[in-house]
Amino acid sequence: MSRFFPLPFVICVLVGGAGLSAQALEGRTNPHQLAVVRAAVLDGRLPPYDTWPQPAAAPEGEEKVTGGSDFEGILGVGARWNNQAFWDQYLFEPGDKNAFGRWTVHAEAKEHWGFVLHADLYDRTPGWHATTLLWPTATSAVPLESHFLTQSYLWYNFKPLQIEIGRDRVHMGPLDHSLILSDAVPFLDMIRGTIGGGPWTLDWIVATPETRAQGGGTDVQDFVLLNTHRLEYRADTWMWSMSENYIVHRLSNGPLYMADLIPVGITHQLDMNPNNNCLLFDGQWVPAPGYRVMGQFGFDDIDGRALGLPDNPVPTIWAFLLGTEWQGDYADGATRLYGEVGMTHYLWGNFGDPLAQARYLIVLDQRTESMPLTSPYGPGTAWVNLSTRWTLGILTLGGKIEVFVTKEGADFSTPYGYDWGLEGFGSSPSERLSLLAQWQLSPDLSTRFEPIQYLHAGQATLEAKVTLDWTP
Repeated sequence: MSRFFPLPFVICVLVGGAGLSAQALEGRTNPHQLAVVRAAVLDGRLPPYDTWPQPAAAPEGEEKVTGGSDFEGILGVGARWNNQAFWDQYLFEPGDKNAFGRWTVHAEAKEHWGFVLHADLYDRTPGWHATTLLWPTATSAVPLESHFLTQSYLWYNFKPLQIEIGRDRVHMGPLDHSLILSDAVPFLDMIRGTIGGGPWTLDWIVATPETRAQGGGTDVQDFVLLNTHRLEYRADTWMWSMSENYIVHRLSNGPLYMADLIPVGITHQLDMNPNNNCLLFDGQWVPAPGYRVMGQFGFDDIDGRALGLPDNPVPTIWAFLLGTEWQGDYADGATRLYGEVGMTHYLWGNFGDPLAQARYLIVLDQRTESMPLTSPYGPGTAWVNLSTRWTLGILTLGGKIEVFVTKEGADFSTPYGYDWGLEGFGSSPSERLSLLAQWQLSPDLSTRFEPIQYLHAGQATLEAKVTLDWTP
């Protein structure tokens, strides 16, 4: 099987590995980090490297340890019309968790170390619910989902090397979505190292994704490792990077090779199959203050015969993602406009060995859900994604429309090989339109109203939610 990796990239990833670019902070939850990213873009430049994972530096000579325990309570009610199963490439929606509370414990010494423990508390009952209240069931007086710990990690800054050990979300690339690792995945259990020098940053992740437990008493005893590496070069207003994703399946009674833990340049040369890997490039440019242009593309495999090289008849698997963003400030308000288009090959993330496929299984109390480990839209999909967010004082308005077309029969069960019947665009369009109105009633209390429309194969589903959030 052919794998194509530029020699400079292979040399560089031997020094370090991959993680997430600074822009990955944009849509995340840390208010300080989000403010750092926004301020940099509005100033006509890219955000600095050191926005992950620690907050701003402490004053010179000061090492103040801070921390605490925070709880967010959520009380919501909703209604759904035309209550039917809606096909969705996301497969597992965060809203399906029916969260009624979030709890976080944290401690940090600025610029030196930090600890985070976060739990999402939600109803364990499958399906859509009209309320976040935990109604008793025939099998559980308190139907609390036990798989609620989504973050639990310790990080230390050795300067210039940072190490993170534990459970956390990962997002790669400058766009809201990603073709390699997206924070749509609930979490990864991992060891992560990030090292920077001048304009260069090298990141490396070794993780164990939830891919073994199949549910129904059919758990697989073998283990799966995910290696992700990233080399990034950043100037003041532009950035480019190269990343690789490597998934390896090892038997429970077989050996664990050191090559399983190091960059794919070694594992490919040793030809230690099965090894499912892909190579991606991404970049972003700030041509004017508040405005960014971004892109990401890559190959999951390449048929060398197209380049005149002798090779096995493996399919050339590709994907791309292009986007643009504008942000602006005015008086007491702010605006963000975002748009992206993308497309994935019908075999994107697929592989001949099912346990080495780029998919993620979410093990819950009563079921197991599957979702793509790479693009959240999955293989064989073309999409357009437009969103806006407008804030004025205590009021926030937002809207998002997603239109995507997926090839019928394109999923991880598709045989790993050429299928000319799956070439071209798909014929199964879907659309999702969501609106948001949020009022910040006080620093600790807010309420929001969210109507959503789903449309697939001419069938529509409508729902609306009203939520009250408070931080006691």
